[in-house]
Amino acid sequence: HGADRSGPARLARTGQRDDVAQAVAEALSIRDGPTDPRRRIVEHLRRRRKLLVLDNCEHLLSPVADLVGAVTSRCPGVTVLATSREPLELQAEALLRLGPLGLPASPVGSDLLESAAGRLLADRVERVRHGGLDRPEDRAAAVQICRRLDGIPLALELEAQRRRRRLRCAYSRRDHGDPHLAGPVSLLRGGARHTG
Repeated sequence: HGADRSGPARLARTGQRDDVAQAVAEALSIRDGPTDPRRRIVEHLRRRRKLLVLDNCEHLLSPVADLVGAVTSRCPGVTVLATSREPLELQAEALLRLGPLGLPASPVGSDLLESAAGRLLADRVERVRHGGLDRPEDRAAAVQICRRLDGIPLALELEAQRRRRRLRCAYSRRDHGDPHLAGPVSLLRGGARHTG
C-alpha cells in the first residue's frame, strides 16, 4: 500500500492509557473492530511507508512509548515523529531540541503570520477560539505574547490553550501581580510527570 494522508494524532486532551491507541487509530481513519486499537494500528501500518506524527505526548509517556515501540518494531516502513517535553526513552529514539522561534517585528501584528512564533500562536488560537486573531487588537496582543514568551514553542502552545476565550489585552494585568502571567519559566515548570 502507498502512504496515506492522515493528519497528526493530537494527544493534548487524551487523558487515559487506553485512549492513546484509540486517538491514533482515529487520526489514521482506522475503523472500529473486534481487536484492540493497538493491534489494528499495527495491521494498518505494517505494509505502508508513512510518517506518523504524535503531538503533545509528555503527559502519556509510557503508553505512547509502548505504542511507538510496537509500531516501529513491526512496521519497517513507518517513521514516528513525536512532540514532547520529555523523551520517550526508546532505544532507536533520536532527539531534536527546538529553540525559540522567530518573532514578529511589527508591534501591531501586521507581520504576525510572517514570523514562526506568530504562525504557531495564530494556528493554536484558531483551534480553540472561533475567529482566531481576526481583530487588530488581538494581533497586537499576540505580538506581546510572542515577545514575552521569547518565541518558546511550548510556552506559546500553553498560552493559546489557556486563553481560549480572550487574547485582547493579554498582559494588561502583568504589573498587577496576576500569577498566570509570570512568563516562560513558570509556564514551563510542571509537576511530577504522569506516565499512565
